[in-house]
Amino acid sequence: MGGFAALAKIIDDSANMELVRTGCWTLSNMLKGRDPSAARREFYKIGNAYYMKRFFQLLDSKQLQQQQQQKEVVLQIEGVIVEVVWCLTYLTSRDEPGCGAIIKAGFADRIAKLMHKDTKTSILIPCNNNLILVFSGIIRP
Repeated sequence: MGGFAALAKIIDDSANMELVRTGCWTLSNMLKGRDPSAARREFYKIGNAYYMKRFFQLLDSKQLQQQQQQKEVVLQIEGVIVEVVWCLTYLTSRDEPGCGAIIKAGFADRIAKLMHKDTKTSILIPCNNNLILVFSGIIRP
């Protein structure tokens, strides 16, 4: 599980969006792996605050709009969005404190704003899964 600190450096390389996407993909796979509870504990111990700040930057609508004006970057940005939302989804899966943290940090609002009629299915699926987990994780019958 010692890869979280190294992944933080990779995800911070905003000049190479493909590398950022791959880092987020790796992180999401670690979080959903054989022992998700141990991975989440390690994640929270190593770099929760850093990752959350970076994820928030990556989902920043103003930054995304500026970068999307360059056509060649659009697919890379979409891939980063998908992987960041999957990371957040795995952090909230079966984790009530994680759900509350996602809402408190404002991610639920940002994720909801990504969902509109022009959004690609590849982005809608993780957004939908994330919001279902977040709101079902904090609302108990």
